Amino acid sequence: MRKILKIVLLLVLVAFVAIQFFGPRKSNPPIDPADIILLVQSDRAFKLAGPDKLVWNKPTVHLKDRVAAVRDLFRRLMPAR
Repeated sequence: MRKILKIVLLLVLVAFVAIQFFGPRKSNPPIDPADIILLVQSDRAFKLAGPDKLVWNKPTVHLKDRVAAVRDLFRRLMPAR
């Protein structure tokens, strides 16, 4: 999935998950910006942390929970079209 989403940074910690995409000035963004805005508006746990970074306040204690959270994040970012 890394090539499809064009991820620069994926940070998964106990308190949150942060994902950074290639710069916002690219002519062909990996994800429709409207989808990201809808995600932030529909779930208050998501926040924009700059023009190309998304933070999800998702507490996870165990590694299994972190992996599940990353899969859920990818599922939310790449909806079936």
